[in-house]
Amino acid sequence: MTLPVPDNLAARSVWRAEVFKKIAVGVDYTPLSDRAIGVALDLARATRASVVLVHVRPMGAELRSAVVPNPSARVAIEQRLAEEAAGYAHGTGLTVEHGVVDGDAADELVRFAELWNCDLLVLGSAGRTGVKQLVVGSVAAGVVQRAGVPVLLVGPNLKA
Repeated sequence: MTLPVPDNLAARSVWRAEVFKKIAVGVDYTPLSDRAIGVALDLARATRASVVLVHVRPMGAELRSAVVPNPSARVAIEQRLAEEAAGYAHGTGLTVEHGVVDGDAADELVRFAELWNCDLLVLGSAGRTGVKQLVVGSVAAGVVQRAGVPVLLVGPNLKA
């Protein structure tokens, strides 16, 4: 779907303000999620939207790795994400919020975007296909299938 961009400046300002109001971006502390954050911030600047950084902690990950569940691990992630959100807000002048949730990444990202009234979800995607996707799975594919809002996937070959 291509959105028509108005010709006059006043109409363009209204158009920009109505495209996206809140953009959620998945954060998993990989180079791909760093790129997704950059794209989300650029879009937010262009549309005057706010950004929400969201990290999903896999449910049971600590049990699968035979480590005793550690509540301070969640606190550390929340603190790190809060500091990053504050840094992005300071550096861009945008409103940047954050959230940490537990569960299946695709399900929780979709649920988070709905609960926080986000207009767009931005995710990094390795672009796995075929057998690799079947064996490893794809959070991005799950989000695209379930999301009630547009999903923007940022791939590994994005030019800086």
